Formats: sequence, C-alpha cells, structure tokens
Amino acid sequence: HFRVLEVLEYFPEGQPSFQGGALQATPAKFQEGIITAFLMLKFGVLDDEPYSPSDKFPPAVPYPLEPTEADRHRLLLTRVLSLVPMSLKNEMWHAHVSFDLASFHGIVKVLRRSLRQIT
Repeated sequence: HFRVLEVLEYFPEGQPSFQGGALQATPAKFQEGIITAFLMLKFGVLDDEPYSPSDKFPPAVPYPLEPTEADRHRLLLTRVLSLVPMSLKNEMWHAHVSFDLASFHGIVKVLRRSLRQIT
C-alpha cells in the first residue's frame, strides 16, 4: 500500500509531503476518509455546490436549488462528516433522505473502489 501513497504523492522519495504528514498523524480508522478527502479536494469535488438534479424534485422535497450561505455550509459539513466512519444502529431509518448526500456518496463510492483496485 505504501507504493500507492507514493504514487499519490503523499510520500515522494520516501519523505512525507504535507498531506503525508497529516496522514501519519491520523488514527488508522480515519485514514481512508482523510485520503478520500485529500483526493476529492485535489479534483475539486469536495465543495459546497449543490448537485443539479436531472429531474425536478417534488415540492415536498426540500432540495436547495438556490442555496443560501447557511445551506452551502450545511452541504459542505454533511459531505465532510459523511467521510468519517460511523456505526449505525441495526434498525429502520426514520429520517429524511438527503439527495445531495446520496449523490455525493455515489462519487465517494466510485473513488474508493478505484483506490482499492489500485492496491
């Protein structure tokens, strides 16, 4: 796995870069989320822009098409916090579904699968 980190330029020539140093200081259970966040920042997909839906949402769905500053902050925070590993209760979900977070999770899933294929 060290070769992958070297290719991603976290440890060029065996010495840690800024991101490599942050990765070394991170507990093991958060390292995958940190690598994902670094790569998403590198490609410009970890931001506060809402995803544009391909279809119109029903009026009952509170999807922010014209987001306020607070909406943008909320979008960024939920995306970043979704990268942190969680343990969930084994029971039915009784809350609203965030379509933005579901879209973001699709991107995260593809990125993580690609990283696993490299290793």
